[in-house]
Amino acid sequence: AYGGIENSKFPLVLDNSTDVKQLSVSAKDSQLLESREFQITDIARAFGLPSFMVNQEQKSTSWGSGIGEIGLSFLRFTLGPH
Repeated sequence: AYGGIENSKFPLVLDNSTDVKQLSVSAKDSQLLESREFQITDIARAFGLPSFMVNQEQKSTSWGSGIGEIGLSFLRFTLGPH
C-alpha cells in the first residue's frame, strides 16, 4: 500500500505490531559498490563513451555542461572519425 513513487507523498503509518529496523551497509559491501562504480567508468573509458551513456550519472563530467552538449561532443569526437 505504501510502495512505489506515486505513494511517496503519503506518510507511513505503523501500528504496535510493526518493528522498525535500520538499514545499513557493511564496509565490505560499501567497498564492493565503490569498485563496481569504478568498473563502469573504466569500461566507458575503454570504449570512448561518456559515462552518462552507461548509466553513471552521479559524477560531473568534463565533456560539457548539459546532456545535449555531451551527446554532440560524443558524435563529433568519437563517432565522427569513424
